[in-house]
Amino acid sequence: MFFKKAKKKQENSFKIWTEEDMIEEENKPDSPYGNINFSWYPNDLEDFQNCIKIAYRLVSPGCDISGNSVDYFRRFNRISTDIACTLCKDRMTATLIVYRRHWSEYTPEMQEYVDRLPQSGQDARYFLYPNMLLRIGRGVDRDLLTAYYKGREIDMCDSVSYNCFAMRDGFFESCPDSLFQIEIGSGAELVEKFLAQFSPIVRQRDMDVFHNEVEITVDRRVIPHEQVIEIVQKACDKQGGRLHISVE
Repeated sequence: MFFKKAKKKQENSFKIWTEEDMIEEENKPDSPYGNINFSWYPNDLEDFQNCIKIAYRLVSPGCDISGNSVDYFRRFNRISTDIACTLCKDRMTATLIVYRRHWSEYTPEMQEYVDRLPQSGQDARYFLYPNMLLRIGRGVDRDLLTAYYKGREIDMCDSVSYNCFAMRDGFFESCPDSLFQIEIGSGAELVEKFLAQFSPIVRQRDMDVFHNEVEITVDRRVIPHEQVIEIVQKACDKQGGRLHISVE
């Protein structure tokens, strides 16, 4: 009898949730499921008014990317993608995708995206390495982030990440391609540090391999704080995520 109970408990703990299960769970009072926590720093009013760059944090609590929460993971990915595409719309943007292993080992979607580069590269420049893809072009390519996130679904605990940097007009036009043609094996962090030092208008990046967490740094002189909140709210509404603003 003891072993039967233990077995039943174990089976329940690995239950695969259906869409109906998710809706039922979200509708429970005080349920964290479906919430998208949103906060920013600095949050002190005086410091906020004197600060040029505001760091925003978007996280889906209790919905790490393991086991039953894969549907929450996918929804969070769509929300993050919508935010990136809207914030960086019409701005020259560098999107840096980094894999620990070769990108072709993760997903056919990423392989398909890379195979299309010669046809889709007229309005953007691409720098492709075995474990890194850098795209420089107008806005954020939604297809690229979609392929990236599907790669994470295959191997959720591997170290794969992305950064996007929306820069001021004229920045990339003044940079020779040789600045981005780094030697194989030298690491994508060189490109990341190079772009970060020039104070981008928007920088959005994945923060944690094991959880749904994105950090967005915005120049409030270019994109007002109220506009950022509106963009995040619309992205959550579109995907059915409840936005919970939590500023301590």
